Amino acid sequence: MSTAEQGDRGFIDWKPQKRSIPFIEHILSVVNYYRDNGYPAPTVRDVYYDMIGWYGYKKGNKLNRKVYNLLRKMRRVRSGPYKVPFSAITDDTPTSLVLTTYDDPAHFWSTVKNSAERYHKDLTANQPKRVVVYTEGAGAVKQFHHVARDYAIPVWSGGGWDQLDLKHNTASAAVAEYRKTERETVVLHTGDFDPEGVALFEVFTEDVHQFVEDYGEDSSILVFKRVMLTPEQVAGLPEDKKSWIDPAEMKEKNYRGQKWPLPFKVELQALNLEERLNIMRGAIDAEMDHDQLEEDRRKSRKEYQRVNATVQKLAEDGTR
Repeated sequence: MSTAEQGDRGFIDWKPQKRSIPFIEHILSVVNYYRDNGYPAPTVRDVYYDMIGWYGYKKGNKLNRKVYNLLRKMRRVRSGPYKVPFSAITDDTPTSLVLTTYDDPAHFWSTVKNSAERYHKDLTANQPKRVVVYTEGAGAVKQFHHVARDYAIPVWSGGGWDQLDLKHNTASAAVAEYRKTERETVVLHTGDFDPEGVALFEVFTEDVHQFVEDYGEDSSILVFKRVMLTPEQVAGLPEDKKSWIDPAEMKEKNYRGQKWPLPFKVELQALNLEERLNIMRGAIDAEMDHDQLEEDRRKSRKEYQRVNATVQKLAEDGTR
């Protein structure tokens, strides 16, 4: 069995074929662009779409496999001019539960000090609305957090069709917020423009609203706003960013696909990461009271100084 069939394991020694180097350098240019401009790390899918948009490569499975395969090797390679750090690409985030332990009291106080240095005031508490961001795909959570963190707004990945806990929790949190503060909750939602992505949004909205009504509140206390992808955004995209649908290949039981009125579908990554972040920032800004936001940011800086001074004193007392 060849190495390719076995699959790479761990770090590898790798030298690309000469004919692949121009393509690899294009990949590096895309990856480095995000790092050099302070953007969050792209997903592999982002790189794939940027190769189409920046360099005119033909969209399709062949290009998709080539980008994925080369990036896997570029991340695994021990060293060299074509190495891509693991942190330079966003993968889906693993889930874990780990009991927190400490070596001794000094270790505990060092972690408390680190926590104090990450102190952030809740900038949403005094806003006229409670705003949250929901997006398809765990990889997109890190990316949208790059924007949402400036407002202390949480970002969630909605997952698939059976995320019953998330639906119920979304409704119960909105009800609790309304009963406590009379504020409405606004969910800014992003996802693919395809039969599954649009239907997921519609079903999620309907199910959550029903939970709200079952709690005895009007569904208007919770507003869903589709931020990406929208028909207007898709209409402005070039043809090579669209995936054309062959009705002859549509599975008989794919009811949503058969009802889809368009001959194409579009993935969220068809908008490059910079565009997506700008759209999300604009959507958040539209919901915010910016005078209140700036006042709370000023308070946050003062509270940060007080918290860190207190923790420093406690740490000194606790290690004596």
